Amino acid sequence: MMHRSEINVSTYIKNTISYVFFRFMKFFLNRENNSGDGYLFVHLSAIGDLVISSLILRNDDLFENKIYFLIRKKYYPVLKDYEGRTRIITIKTTLYKWFIPYRFYFLNKLRSLNIAVAVNIGHNKNTISDEITLLSGAKKHYALSYETNRLVKIFKNLINNNYDIVFHKNEINEFEKIVILINTLSGKTPIKETSFFIKQSTISETDRLLSEKYQIIRDDKLLALAPFASNKFKMWPLKNFRNLMEKLYSIDNIKVVVLGDSTEKKNIDFLISGLSRSKFINVSGKFDLPGCASIIKRSNLFIGNDSGLLHIAKATKTPCIGIIGGGSYNIFHPYNNQGNDRILFHKMDCFGCEWKCIYDAPACLHEVNVNKVFDCVLGMLK
Repeated sequence: MMHRSEINVSTYIKNTISYVFFRFMKFFLNRENNSGDGYLFVHLSAIGDLVISSLILRNDDLFENKIYFLIRKKYYPVLKDYEGRTRIITIKTTLYKWFIPYRFYFLNKLRSLNIAVAVNIGHNKNTISDEITLLSGAKKHYALSYETNRLVKIFKNLINNNYDIVFHKNEINEFEKIVILINTLSGKTPIKETSFFIKQSTISETDRLLSEKYQIIRDDKLLALAPFASNKFKMWPLKNFRNLMEKLYSIDNIKVVVLGDSTEKKNIDFLISGLSRSKFINVSGKFDLPGCASIIKRSNLFIGNDSGLLHIAKATKTPCIGIIGGGSYNIFHPYNNQGNDRILFHKMDCFGCEWKCIYDAPACLHEVNVNKVFDCVLGMLK
């Protein structure tokens, strides 16, 4: 078993190597642009964070100059149907991290865009997003967060000293940070609404598949349910979801569409075993992300964990119930309440722990009562 001191030594060594290499690249790519006029937003976080940052795309008409939005290639489906004026750039982060020629190739292509301002908008930055932002060739470099994942304090300070401005030290939630950023850069007041961009052709194709494969028609009252999350620690126990489904069975004239990816199909089949397959419909792995968003958008209610799909429900203005813990409370949820969402949790003194839980399981999430959720469902469906 590795002791804490050994872990710290290992972390310091890795941090030192990373920072020395950053300084080498900064020296090698020393030239900065003097004629740039575009904005580059670097966002290498996951789906939910990307949906919140859709505020920038929603308000891209407020910016007079070119806008570039850099995301991980694997999350491109989030913006697949976007058709606005912002240019979406994707990066293969694993290849960037381990293949040095790709790293230099990518940075040189990025610098050729003549960017004036580069902004790292991730909640918890990482060394790749810091490096790309600071070596983009921009004249100004901004960050929305002080934190950089897996960096000890001394190296966080060294990296952050390279930014012209670090706007916040996580004292306000991510939604409000983006609102303030847009207002600061454009000098204009943004529309305070996130968006998930769905083409009409995607909606039509989703409706066709629902009708042909699952006998779900436009007049059906739908409840979309997402029992999984990418972070297993943020999941309400599956036994609770099962108990909730048994209670949902008593509600007439609704169909429950259970969402998930292809790896969750067997688990969802087990979760709904013994329940009517005409009422509880497993569509896991059958729709891409815009397709799932189309299902959520046409649903009467969405229920799920603190996941990307909950953010999508808010962005599509679908009434939603989010079952969350306190790990990132008020960093993300709750935000921009429009009166049609309910965020349920078990309040504890240790809220805001960033999921560094002192218990074997997060009681703030697991102790959310099934009956409380069901009562909330009944109230919202009425």
